[in-house]
Parts: sequence; structure tokens; C-alpha cells
Amino acid sequence: MKNLKNLTKIIISLLILIGSIFIIKIASFESLRNWVNEFGNSAPIVYILLYTILPIFFFPVPIFVLVAGILFGIWNGFIYTMIGCTLNSTIMFYLGRFLGQDFFEKLISKIQPNLKNRLLHSEQKSLFYLFFILRLVPLVSYNLINYVAGFTKISYLNYIITTILGIIPGMLVFLNTGDKSLNTNSSEFIVSIFLLIALVLVSTVFAKIYINRGNDDFDNNSNI
Repeated sequence: MKNLKNLTKIIISLLILIGSIFIIKIASFESLRNWVNEFGNSAPIVYILLYTILPIFFFPVPIFVLVAGILFGIWNGFIYTMIGCTLNSTIMFYLGRFLGQDFFEKLISKIQPNLKNRLLHSEQKSLFYLFFILRLVPLVSYNLINYVAGFTKISYLNYIITTILGIIPGMLVFLNTGDKSLNTNSSEFIVSIFLLIALVLVSTVFAKIYINRGNDDFDNNSNI
């Protein structure tokens, strides 16, 4: 039974790896936008399905959100993206939990060791705040967070709450940028770019301060 489970893990891991290589080679902003747009009235359903599946193979999520802003506008795009994100995050979370710590620990081996320790050993409250902060930062891989969360102790409920709340600021900014990109000469588009830059800078600095402070607290508690 154990051998069968290990074999299943290997097969799933290989499928994710091969699928990621394939998706990254053929998928792009233009191809995603054109393909979804071809489905007309069914485009929202196709968009949600693609958002549910493609990030499993490390397709860049910001591209999805920009496409949603262009095709559906800010508020419809927000609804469709939130549905797709919730479905996708759920699948990837449980994939990470099934595949286990050993498989994905290598993916965060370059992260500072204290952060790795916090991911593996912190309690629910600390993990809730940590993943919420990570979700706020557009530069942190959405895909990787989904998988990494699966092998921590965070509960699914806490994780999905941090995901839904944490992605809202970035989602709205990216949707707005996509929506305004239909007229790149407009002042609204220029403002959207400044908002995007501000989001990246502010969230990154805030996350770095929080993580560094948390690392110090974690070290102090570990030494007690």
C-alpha cells in the first residue's frame, strides 16, 4: 500500500513537471486572451476552468488576472477570478498535502532557513498571518504558495480565508491595469501602472519587515 502511494506521488509529480514545461512553452498572454475570447458567451466558464487547471502547472497567475480585466472588466473579472482562484487553491493545497513535505521542501530550499522552520513548525495563528502576508505580495509565486501551504500545519479553512482576503488588493490592481490597457494613452492607464508599482513596493517592504520580525520571535521562542 505504501509503495502504491509512493508510486502515485511520483507519477503526479512527473505529470506536474512535464505539464509545467509544456504549458510554459505554449501559453502566453496573447494566446490565453485570444483563446478565451473565442468562446463568446461561454468565455467566463472557460476562463474559470483554465484558472482552475493551468496554475497547477505553474502558469503565471498575473496573466490570468490581466486577461480578465481586458475581457470582462474589473467587477465581472473579479467574480470570475475569485471563483477560479478558490477552486484552484483548493486543488493545489490538497495536492501539496498529498505529495508531502519531502517533495516540496526542495522548492523552498533557497528561502531563508528560519522561514522554512516557521512554515513547518508554526501554529495556526502564526501560519494564518504568515500566509496572509505572503498573499499580499505579487512577487511571491501564487502557485508555489498553494503547494507549500499543503505540507504545513495550516488548516484548509484558515488557508482559503487567507487566500481570499490576501489576493483582493493585488487582484483589483491587476484587473484595473488590464481594463485600462485597452487605451494605453489614457491617464487612467498611467495611474493603473503607478498603482501596480506601488502595490509591489509597499507589499514587499511590509512582508519583509513582518517576516524578519517573525523570524526573530521564532528564534527566541525556539531557544527558550
